[in-house]
Amino acid sequence: MKENNDVENSVQEILKEFLAKDINLLSSRDSLYNQLDNKVSGKYRRDLSLIQKALQNNIGELFLKASIEDTDKAKDEAKNKAREILRQNNMQEKPIQKIIDAFIYALEWDKPKEKIEINQKETAKSIENEISQAKIETVETEKKPIEKKEPVAEHIKLNDEKEKISDLNQQEQEKNEVWTCSCGKVNNKNFCSVCGKKRPAKLEKSEKWICPSCGRTNDKNFCFYCGEQRPDDGSQAEPKSYIKNNQVSNEIPNTLSNSENISKIEQINPPLQNQSNNTSTKKFLGSTLSGVILGVIVVVFVLIGFYVIGGDDKSSNNVSSNISNSLTTSKDKKEVPSVDSDLSLGGLELGYSIDQMHEILGKETSIDEKGIYKFYNYSDIQVGIKDGKIDALVSNSSAVATKRGIHQGSSLEDVFNKYGDNYNKMDYDDLVLYEYTFAANNDKNGILRFAISKSNNQVSYISVRIPEEENTDTKSSDTNSNKSSTEKNTNMASANEAVQALNSYYAAITRHDMRAAYNVLSDDMQTHMGSLNDYADGYKTTLSDSISNVQVTSNSGDEIALSYTLTARDSYNGNSIKEQTFACTALLSKKTGSWHIVDMSAKKQGERIMSR
Repeated sequence: MKENNDVENSVQEILKEFLAKDINLLSSRDSLYNQLDNKVSGKYRRDLSLIQKALQNNIGELFLKASIEDTDKAKDEAKNKAREILRQNNMQEKPIQKIIDAFIYALEWDKPKEKIEINQKETAKSIENEISQAKIETVETEKKPIEKKEPVAEHIKLNDEKEKISDLNQQEQEKNEVWTCSCGKVNNKNFCSVCGKKRPAKLEKSEKWICPSCGRTNDKNFCFYCGEQRPDDGSQAEPKSYIKNNQVSNEIPNTLSNSENISKIEQINPPLQNQSNNTSTKKFLGSTLSGVILGVIVVVFVLIGFYVIGGDDKSSNNVSSNISNSLTTSKDKKEVPSVDSDLSLGGLELGYSIDQMHEILGKETSIDEKGIYKFYNYSDIQVGIKDGKIDALVSNSSAVATKRGIHQGSSLEDVFNKYGDNYNKMDYDDLVLYEYTFAANNDKNGILRFAISKSNNQVSYISVRIPEEENTDTKSSDTNSNKSSTEKNTNMASANEAVQALNSYYAAITRHDMRAAYNVLSDDMQTHMGSLNDYADGYKTTLSDSISNVQVTSNSGDEIALSYTLTARDSYNGNSIKEQTFACTALLSKKTGSWHIVDMSAKKQGERIMSR
């Protein structure tokens, strides 16, 4: 018994249980991991850590996409891609295979497809048998003398069984309608599970149609009442005769005589005369209610008219002006277009003209002038204009988003997932500012800023701008006059020392002197990297690390910021070499007496595979 419990509590068994309920959990790695974390215990916690690493590297989405496509080729590609990604993260073959086996078991890829289809057919056949049995019981009940219990109850039972068949058909239909969102995500629902965008209209059949079997009006691919499939050509076939009042079909088996049919229908439905009286009463009540509603609307409009006429001319003009502006704005405002640059917000790019802005956003609500800038104010965004071109953008609400979909209210994790970690960071009161630099069309650099609230780690506002240029000659002159040559020489020497310390760090990694490299890191960096053994494990396949294009980006004497290019070569698949290049930054400090690396970041630029 203990052995059975162990199997039931294993990670792959629990994962299978969750995915059987909702396979789309694979695209929501945090939610899936939290559910697993709450249920997995004991010796299986180690296996859970492997699944966590896989989800962090988007392995779940690979398996989800392959499961939706449901082809052997797609499944093989997903397994090979997952293996490659986990190898790049320096994971050994044994845990990699364990992860892949867990997903295969949970998704039942190892179960023959024919067996799954047979089970589905048996389930549908079982339900159909239940419906047939229900019909027989209904006929037998109708043959007996009428008792107190309602014949409608038997029909309701039959309807429930029919709805089961309809639901199965509908689920199968939705399952097979796979579509690819503009963000690249493959889905089988009506909304993208990543960006929330709605399924393209051409995949949805929203036109209403009349079921040829029961006469019901539907807007889905299967009749919600009897389960009949929608005609492929969209034609409206003449429905079979049916009785509306209690929704009981008049297709009574031929074993009953015509007189018996009429008798039983009359027992279920009220006499025709009473139906007519009820209908007349409903029409009278409906007409009365419509008259009352119409009267209320007329009274409201009369009161508004008195208010406008009785008020002063200024109030009247304001009301008229506001309505006019509102209509103009609604008329001018168009659908937000796609953009090409990351230096954009709400469909506007830096460098757009005022006419382009008006074409996209419509008329502004107000304009403020501040020096050489004019700020055009909208409810959701503020646009800064300089020399007739957009030079700055600031969000006012979550209705505007960046090119990659980040908006006010997005989490800091969302920002990192979309833009990476190649940013500049600074504190500002209760905010932390994360700034990303991109090239603008005018050969200048622009800055995309995300202001993150310290209280909830969410985006408080977004801004895009071209930094103001400083007068280089004046600044140089002022600097030369205020700074002594001795101080400049000291800073230059400090920069050279910092660069030498960075070179020594990567040289130690190349010769696999991991203790020497580890000692160049600050205490905080060592805590972040883990123990020396953990740190060394990450460089087991490293052949060499070399840096180039080293530049000093800031220099305060005892703290130097550097940017550089890293070329890393690692052994790959035994007989090959993988060469990767990264754009990196490093912050070195001498505040403890010697130079230490206190912060680092890297953004991958490319890779290639070479033979030895």
